[in-house]
Amino acid sequence: PGGGAMVAVQATEDEVLPYLTDGVGVAAINGPQSVVVSGEEDSVAAVVEVFREQGRKTSRLKVSHAFHSP
Repeated sequence: PGGGAMVAVQATEDEVLPYLTDGVGVAAINGPQSVVVSGEEDSVAAVVEVFREQGRKTSRLKVSHAFHSP
């Protein structure tokens, strides 16, 4: 969706899956400990915050749309 967000997260796909909603999904699996979540801004922010609180690295991607998302 336009105006959405994409964020790389230091986490496995299995770690991220429980936090996904209709508004956010896994856009890419970049490696064993690196995924990209994508979707509605607020939904992505909620998922990212869970992992930031655990001290995980996150990096917002500079994109115009939330590619590969619901």
